[in-house]
Amino acid sequence: MAKVSRLWDYLNSITQTKDLTVLQDEAFEKDYQPFIINKMLAQHKDCVLSAEQMNERPEMSKQLQFLYLFYAIRPRFRRSEKSIKHKKSDVVESLAEYYGCSARHARGLVSLHTDEQLAVVRQRIDKGGTGRKS
Repeated sequence: MAKVSRLWDYLNSITQTKDLTVLQDEAFEKDYQPFIINKMLAQHKDCVLSAEQMNERPEMSKQLQFLYLFYAIRPRFRRSEKSIKHKKSDVVESLAEYYGCSARHARGLVSLHTDEQLAVVRQRIDKGGTGRKS
């Protein structure tokens, strides 16, 4: 468990806190896993190139890889793109049902339709009823 928390400490040191004291840890060489750190950094657009540079050079020492990333990446909070959830919209759901596609694909289709076309789609998929669930 301590190994995982140290990975997060190393990642936060590279991306946010810019704290070099993690290098003084005696377990740094054992716990720092460049592949996993690079994989986490590659999820962010502004870190992809730096992570790829380190993936191409696995023969470098772990300390040198850490220092390269430390100085190459600007400090800021980065939210994982995978954690951002899109809100469900009745327009997106109706387009997905109408065209028989995924909600992700239907999100892209919304901008291609006018309000009148969306109204026609809603009419065609309307199954009737009172419109409220009890």
